[in-house]
Amino acid sequence: MHADVPVCGLRRHLGSPGRSAVRRSHRCHDAVPAAGLHGSTAHPPMRAHRAPGGANRRWPRSRGLLAPPTVFLLAVGMGCAGAPATHPTAGAHPSTRYRVGDYVVYEYRGAWTTAPVILRERVTAREGNRLRIDVTAERGSEVRRWVQVVVDTPENQRNNVVDALYEARDDGFVRLPNEGNRDLFRLYEWVRFEPDGPATDVQTVSCERSFGGRIHACTCTRGRTRWNGRPVVLDQARCPDFLWTHGPGGFRDPTTGEEVFWIDVLESGRHADARAEPMEPMPLVEATAPAVR
Repeated sequence: MHADVPVCGLRRHLGSPGRSAVRRSHRCHDAVPAAGLHGSTAHPPMRAHRAPGGANRRWPRSRGLLAPPTVFLLAVGMGCAGAPATHPTAGAHPSTRYRVGDYVVYEYRGAWTTAPVILRERVTAREGNRLRIDVTAERGSEVRRWVQVVVDTPENQRNNVVDALYEARDDGFVRLPNEGNRDLFRLYEWVRFEPDGPATDVQTVSCERSFGGRIHACTCTRGRTRWNGRPVVLDQARCPDFLWTHGPGGFRDPTTGEEVFWIDVLESGRHADARAEPMEPMPLVEATAPAVR
C-alpha cells in the first residue's frame, strides 16, 4: 500500500502502503505507477484536501513515479489548490480486501538507480476500511521506515489521499505535516522515475504475468518515451486478482531489452498470526531527532 505517485494520465504499487485502482488516459503517460495499496490513476487538476492535523492531502500533480502503494501511493507522492473536497469516513465504505497481516515486497532496479531498492509494505491495523500500513524502504545500507494511515475507498484510491503520515526516528515516530504530500513524496523518492516526456503509441491490451508462483490475468499498458535522451518502452501491468494490483513492469531499452526502471514482486501473502497494532504508532516524539536515512 505504498502511496501511489500521481502520474499524468496513469497512476501506483505505491502500490502499495499505497493503493491501486486505475483510471487511464492515453494523453500523457509519464511514468509507471508505484506499486502498493494505491494504484495508478488519471490525474485531472486536483484540489487540496485537508483533514484535522493537516496530513490529509491529494497528491499534487507530478510527472514522476513514486513507488507504490502501497499507500494511497499511495503511491505513493506541487499542484493546484482549490476548494476542499469531501473526505469519506472510515465507516462510509466498510468493505476492504485488506486484512491485518497482508504484506507485499517489491524490488525496484535498473539503470536509473545506483542500487536496487526493496520496498516492504504491511497492513498492521484495520478499523472498518481504515488501514495502517507500515513501510520499509532499503537501498544498500540505507533504510527508511514510516507509517501511513489511509481509508480504502475508490475516491481515495483515485486521489491518493493519506490521513496521517509518521516517520520512524531513533527514539520513536514523528507525525509529519505532509503539506501538499511533500513528506510522502520525499519518503518515496528512492523509487521515483521521471521519463523525459509523455509516452506515445500507447496501447492497453490483455496480458498474463507470472509471479508469486502463479499466472495472473492482467491489463498491460505499453508505449514509447525517452529517459535522459535514451529511447525506452513502457510496459505496465495491472492485475485485479492480485491483492496489491500492480504486477511486474516498468521501462526497458527497446533494442537491448535492458531494464532501465523495473519493478518486480518478490513476495506477498498474509501472516495468519499477525497481531493488530494501534492505528497510531508508538511512541510519538517531537520532530527534533534527525530523520532516519
